[in-house]
Amino acid sequence: YGHIADIYVAELARGKGVSRALMEVALNRFRTMGLTRAMVTGLANNPLANAAYPALGFDLVYSTYEKRLDD
Repeated sequence: YGHIADIYVAELARGKGVSRALMEVALNRFRTMGLTRAMVTGLANNPLANAAYPALGFDLVYSTYEKRLDD
């Protein structure tokens, strides 16, 4: 599968289809590579991303939890 670590769109460009366009470029590249699945990750506390990814056709597959050990 192809992995997209995160997408960042500058605040002034948000709501203009930029993330959708970036995602389509990445997904099309994955297709040309013969890949059949794509995964995207983002921070759990990013409500914009957490709303955008399902709207782009991604399904929530798993959650990752983190514990800081330096506190």
